[in-house]
Amino acid sequence: MVQSSTGKLFKVNARSGNSREIELDRPVDNGDGILLRGRTLYVVQNQDEQIAVVKLRKRLRSGTVERAIRDRSFDVPTTIAPYKSFLYAVNARFPPNGGDGNPREDVVRVPAGPASNGDRKDDRRERRDRRSKRDRD
Repeated sequence: MVQSSTGKLFKVNARSGNSREIELDRPVDNGDGILLRGRTLYVVQNQDEQIAVVKLRKRLRSGTVERAIRDRSFDVPTTIAPYKSFLYAVNARFPPNGGDGNPREDVVRVPAGPASNGDRKDDRRERRDRRSKRDRD
């Protein structure tokens, strides 16, 4: 969870609702949409028109803002979704009066960047756990 006004991140226990701040080396102000892939957290910073890439340590208690993904087509991006090695960001400020009518202006594709080996292992572990849970249900 991200607190937009302070740039703080929080880990929330889905069962209890308890939260704990994730200590960062610097805030991710104007945070909006978030996406966790392994131990890499992507935070859309809407007013800054960028996506912060945060590398989290084990147990997700602290992390480092490694870089920002920027694109000239960002126009107050709000949320993101992954597909293969890309992130798709949805702009909140669509072209006035439909712009030139090109809907591709509303969604921007950017490279997610290289995933670390730890992220790939975490992704595999999460998929295995989901399959295991599904098989039990």
